[in-house]
Amino acid sequence: MAAACPTRYCVEITFKARSTCLAYRWRQYKPLRSPACHFLSCLVIRTLTMNGYILLIGHPASPEIAALVHQLTLRNQRCCVLDTSRLGVDVSISWDPVTGTGILATARTTIAFSEIHAAFWDQYYPRAALAGKDTATCAHEWQSLLETLLTYQAIRWYNSIAAIRSHRCKPQQLYRAVQHGLTIPVTCIGNDPSRMQQFLAEHEQTIIKPVHGGAFTELYRHRELQAQQPTCLPVTGPMTLQEYIEGTNIRSYVINTTVISAELRSACVDFRQDTNTQAFAHELPEALTQTVLALFNQLGMQWGAIDWRLDDQGRYVFLEANPAPRFTYFEQATGYAVASKMAETLIG
Repeated sequence: MAAACPTRYCVEITFKARSTCLAYRWRQYKPLRSPACHFLSCLVIRTLTMNGYILLIGHPASPEIAALVHQLTLRNQRCCVLDTSRLGVDVSISWDPVTGTGILATARTTIAFSEIHAAFWDQYYPRAALAGKDTATCAHEWQSLLETLLTYQAIRWYNSIAAIRSHRCKPQQLYRAVQHGLTIPVTCIGNDPSRMQQFLAEHEQTIIKPVHGGAFTELYRHRELQAQQPTCLPVTGPMTLQEYIEGTNIRSYVINTTVISAELRSACVDFRQDTNTQAFAHELPEALTQTVLALFNQLGMQWGAIDWRLDDQGRYVFLEANPAPRFTYFEQATGYAVASKMAETLIG
């Protein structure tokens, strides 16, 4: 005779009307025999992991998206990749303002907004213009339709559109970091040529990077600039100028309340350009970790990365916080399983 299952519970499954999601609850019941236990255990596991979708916003070929799809698939979790540039091509969105229900249809699947358990924002791609037919007004119409999904509050966002937008104003982010007691480099932001040139003259080595982001960091030395004509100085528009901090790179990834860090030793000013970057395990001081979590909370970020410079005096100098950072190269260099941790977090 088969041994009785030690667990005195079974599962009652019900289907919700007008939804493919499953509702489930435990209730006390008589002891079940092993075959039944095994069947119900498998059913519960499948119900838990198949209860809804994880939405991944980005290009299917992105290394980060591919890594998350792999990790979610290993966990039997359904996911949907949304390439926003395909909106109006093979992606459509429908919204009913009376019931507050929406439908997202891609080339691969059609799902209700309410079926999306959580969403990961990797990269937004503007909708591809169709034979010159898209005017600025038309582009705003498409964006407004997309934001019906991006602002759907029942979804757990990593990160929300509000957090993504706040990152576009890096000057304010630096101010908030200072308000939390973090140290930042001496900085000049703007497009006033006289102020920018004065800053360059006052610092032997200056980091120049965009105000918005999206480009690599460059290092300029004052003695090299002195040899150039004033019109050749690298001040052609809005820029962020910062004193160069001697030291080493520290990158910290934050997933909810988990913070993992590594030292990235590189011969390049921007370690992202160095294929020979060496990574070493690193742990932030506990007080600094708590400050990071407080800053992320104010920025509305559930996940992201912070870049620091650790100077020769042991000071952590805050450079920026990114709400949609690259992480696959970090995984390869450090062995930290960022994608695995993020997949578990998204499943919740």
